[in-house]
Amino acid sequence: MKPGPWPISRYELISRTCALLVAVIGLGALIGWFAGSGILRGIRPGYIPMAPNTALIFFLLGIFFAIHDSSSRRSLVLVRIAAFVTIVLVLVRLSEYFTGADFRVDRWFFQFEAEKLGLAPVGKMAFFTAANFLLLGLALFFVTFSKHSWTNNIAQVLSIVAAFMGLAFSLGYLYGAPLMYRGASIPMALNTAIAFLILGSGILVRASVTDIAERRQVREAVQQAHHELEERVNERTAELRRALASLEAEMVERKQAEETLQKTEDQLRQSQKLEAVGRLAGGVAHDFNNLLTVITGYSELLLIKRGLDDAACEKIEEIRKAGVRAASLTRQLLAFSRKQVLQPVVLDLNSLIEGTGKMLGRLIGEDIQITTVLRPEIKRIHADPGQIEQVIVNLAVNARDAMPQGGKITIETANVELDNQYAATHIAVRAGHYVMISLSDTGTGMDEKMQKQIFEPFFTTKEMGKGTGLGLSTVYGIVKQSGGNIWVYSEVGKGTTFKIYFPQVEGDAESRLQAAQASPLPQGTETILLAEDERMVRALTRENLRVCGYQVLEAANGEDALRVSREYKGEIHLLLTDVVMPRMSGRELAERVAEGRPGLPVLYVSGFTDDAIVHHGVLEPGTEFLEKPFTLNALARKVRQVLDKHQP
Repeated sequence: MKPGPWPISRYELISRTCALLVAVIGLGALIGWFAGSGILRGIRPGYIPMAPNTALIFFLLGIFFAIHDSSSRRSLVLVRIAAFVTIVLVLVRLSEYFTGADFRVDRWFFQFEAEKLGLAPVGKMAFFTAANFLLLGLALFFVTFSKHSWTNNIAQVLSIVAAFMGLAFSLGYLYGAPLMYRGASIPMALNTAIAFLILGSGILVRASVTDIAERRQVREAVQQAHHELEERVNERTAELRRALASLEAEMVERKQAEETLQKTEDQLRQSQKLEAVGRLAGGVAHDFNNLLTVITGYSELLLIKRGLDDAACEKIEEIRKAGVRAASLTRQLLAFSRKQVLQPVVLDLNSLIEGTGKMLGRLIGEDIQITTVLRPEIKRIHADPGQIEQVIVNLAVNARDAMPQGGKITIETANVELDNQYAATHIAVRAGHYVMISLSDTGTGMDEKMQKQIFEPFFTTKEMGKGTGLGLSTVYGIVKQSGGNIWVYSEVGKGTTFKIYFPQVEGDAESRLQAAQASPLPQGTETILLAEDERMVRALTRENLRVCGYQVLEAANGEDALRVSREYKGEIHLLLTDVVMPRMSGRELAERVAEGRPGLPVLYVSGFTDDAIVHHGVLEPGTEFLEKPFTLNALARKVRQVLDKHQP
């Protein structure tokens, strides 16, 4: 018998258990401080102990969160007071870090003797501990407003970040904890990290209770609708018992309604699953882009340096190639998660497909026939040509791999109209006029189970080492980010057809530029203001620009860049800035710098989309953008292009 869903009370029990565990950890640490027990304070005598203020906050948050009851106004007020006190306390502690002032916040409640472990002081709340408490305090505050879905969403995000920080620092102790105590900065204690992980998980579970309840209500409503439909069918059947034809018609209608309902539910679950995986993949790809920029960038700098022997050059080239391959993977992850930057134009699909014919022929091979059926009357679409080419290539390569003995690929375009009936049975589809592109093969085909997984990242049916599993997930992300929809139709042994629908637009198709011929790196002598918060990326970019002859003024953040702009008396020809930086975004920095230097060109650099300069993945008109990770050649040409465009 299939077990029923967990009751809501079980989720609340889990969150309360987490809260009580954290309270016990905090209480144990406090007892350790009063009793002089190194094990209670920090798990092991050689580890940094939990600060007394930290233990007190964990104890109070754990106790108040454990008694949290959304139906009791008194408990809600107590939890909010605890969250507010926590936020105020950690803000004071954080202000000590940022301003250098000493408010002696760690001695407000306790007066233990000062100690040190290595160079790090003992008994003071670490910076990351205070920052994590700020996240948890806000999460706990928002979770008390559980009637609003947006507050639950904020609480979930904050608790996930806090729990992840706790997990990261816990793992740090498994991989070389002694290295954490050689500096004078205060590290996070192991029991503190574990408490963050537990309390963050507990708040996440509590914040998810409302979502779970809403989903169950939706499920019950669907079931109720199904029961009502069944009752109506049965009533009609009883009324028309003597009319056999009418009875059969009613039974067919009932079966179709059930199949439609089941199909819609399956599509909704699959869409939600892909959305969740996409968010995770986008975050991972963004973090790796900065690292890959440094790896490939310094490899290129070493390769153009004179005096290296051939063996060293070969090894450096292998490092560069590995970085390029890794960058390709992150681009595919960003495509799937819909976090890449698109530069759409009005596009003629027929011309684009004809232009990729030779390339497809080289990729597919001579044993596979490629046939195109391109309707000349098809309308235009609004999309990024390079991304649509990637979609066609990925689908064609997927079709090739499904036909190891050879076969036929058919690419077709047509104008189609999707009516309300079609939209009702296909999630996220709106009725209207579309341009369809379909790609069919005569390969092995797929069963229903495989069709539900093909768009998931890293899912592949190929043997180990032959494919990344990102080809079709990249296609899915590009199509969705471009405002389209994709569906797959397949039968085992008969082949597969992918159908993609893009909304029709009016206007003349824009001609595509030919690829530039290889030429030496563009040089210049202008002065460039560089703003990048990632130290390694900033150092690499500075070195690349100097190799090209430019004078570079560098800044670690927006405020630093403003200061450099004000103090530098000479002319600055270009602002090169990261989009996402702490304290001040790249867009805000550009606006502030323009107040003192009107007309200064700006080149934005980022690894994924951001609402500051991008809306729904589409670059704002007139915005100059360079995507991470970038090569020396790409940086040099883009900088020269922007400078030449803005020359008087």
